[in-house]
Amino acid sequence: MDTAKWTRRYSARTLQELDVLRSFGRWTDVTLQAVPGGGQFPAHRCVLASASPYFAAMLGNENFSEAGQDTITLHEITEEGLRGLLKFVYSGCIDLTAENIRHILKAASITQVSELMDVCQKALKTWLDCDNVVDIWTYSTDYSLPSLQTAVLEFVGKHLLAGIDRKVFLRFDGVFVERLLRESMITSTESNVLAVIMQWLQFNLRCRQKYARTLLKLIYWDRIHLKDTRAITVRSVRTLRDVMTEASKQPSPPVLRGMVRGVLLIGGFSVDGPLNDMRFLPETEESGRANGAWSVCGRLPTKSRLVDFAACALPDGGVVVCGGTHLEEAGGREVHSNSVFILDAHTNRWVLANPMRNERSLCQSVWFRNFVYVFGGDVSATPTCERYNICTNQWEFLGPIPCQSEGFAVCLAGAKIVLSGGLEDLDNPSGKVWCYDAENNAWAALPDLPITAADHSMVYHKKKIYTVGGWTISNGMYQLHKEVYSYTTANGWVKEDWEVKEPKAFQQAVLLEDKIFLIGGGNLKAAQRIERQSPKRSAALTWFDLLAKAWSTCKQSGVEEAFWDHRALVACLPRSVLQDADE
Repeated sequence: MDTAKWTRRYSARTLQELDVLRSFGRWTDVTLQAVPGGGQFPAHRCVLASASPYFAAMLGNENFSEAGQDTITLHEITEEGLRGLLKFVYSGCIDLTAENIRHILKAASITQVSELMDVCQKALKTWLDCDNVVDIWTYSTDYSLPSLQTAVLEFVGKHLLAGIDRKVFLRFDGVFVERLLRESMITSTESNVLAVIMQWLQFNLRCRQKYARTLLKLIYWDRIHLKDTRAITVRSVRTLRDVMTEASKQPSPPVLRGMVRGVLLIGGFSVDGPLNDMRFLPETEESGRANGAWSVCGRLPTKSRLVDFAACALPDGGVVVCGGTHLEEAGGREVHSNSVFILDAHTNRWVLANPMRNERSLCQSVWFRNFVYVFGGDVSATPTCERYNICTNQWEFLGPIPCQSEGFAVCLAGAKIVLSGGLEDLDNPSGKVWCYDAENNAWAALPDLPITAADHSMVYHKKKIYTVGGWTISNGMYQLHKEVYSYTTANGWVKEDWEVKEPKAFQQAVLLEDKIFLIGGGNLKAAQRIERQSPKRSAALTWFDLLAKAWSTCKQSGVEEAFWDHRALVACLPRSVLQDADE
């Protein structure tokens, strides 16, 4: 017997019987009256209290005068709204139309029937079009419907210049326009966005001039051609020209419109085996740091488990994943790959790009001037490098590299790409450092690290290269690095006066704003071999503030207590992806 199915049928039948009892006035003990002079509807106190916190407080508290009344007048609810509310409370069904939804949504909001508000919200999302978008935005703000607000912002961002009449857009208020420029991914050129914003400001300049400075600072001026800026300036009123000039001299917002920046965690291993999902830790707007709450934002595009791949973030949002090793469940085979996948930030879908020339596993990648550079990881050859042009979808082979094939760290330092450490032929960590000039395809040796290191991280901050974490071999014993070293052209390698408090095997470091975050590491058989002790778990998120010179921690959620062999990078993802994950 299907108990769950029987329970659903029983619940539905009970609701139907209660609705029949109400319609005939059987055993009703209270009468609800809509706005003074409106229709009256008999009901049961116990049913109202169970469905609505509003009625539960009113009918169950003697301090409310309505608690002892036989007829209760609801002064702000219309007859149509009350009829629909009771229909939903007693039957779980509702017939929504463009004419009655406003009344029913208001009734649901006042009586705090959240399920009915959700039904109305979903209906309004499906009804969105270029004519009613302003009215639906008004509903979303009047009744505090954040999911509906997001849907309206996304809709306007997609149809701002291809569907929505300019006269309709001019009806939006300043709060909406500011949120649109902050949160929505507008599918248009930035010069067109500026033209629309200037038209909105000038439509009612006396009331809207107070928004001008804030809105124009949200324009990406570096993406607008000078001749377009001049043309728009000439068509603008004199009072706005000075504001435009001032705003155009300011740096563009650090994060692309509609995007959220944070730490993206891709793949790896946990105690339960390989992971194929992606998790995101957004930075908080107030402090520029992360808050410890990870959310799943997608999965790797492969059917089999993929490990030991390279990943780098794209400046306009999205991620490129190159190579790796497929772990096939049937037979336990390991298949090396040269496949390349690109996560399109606008659609949140993976796109299969042209493959690399060589199969690569345990390689490293970095984005630099419209190219994705992939180093090392060659399965059966000398370590090499190749680069991918994302505009042409073509790979270019760049030849051998002087550093090790795996275990090395890579970072972009100004206009150069720096590689350090790695595993030599006998799996001994190296201390070599190499600098790659991408424009001339030339390598140059930098001073060696003061230590040998493998599986470490490098970050670049204010003309300094920091090397964090990793392991080495000392006196035949594996040791994790606590010390942190920095490199400048003037001083070479210098040991910092701070160190990693609790180093973990295969931990990764990423730089977000002025803070170095330590991600993952811990429980692994190899970690036991290296640490010679019980593996440590990552129960907290830890970061070091390079300006304050202090460590901080906070609790983290949404990830395993220990994970390793992952890829951690700073990336930008659409707000909509994160909101969908939360829902």
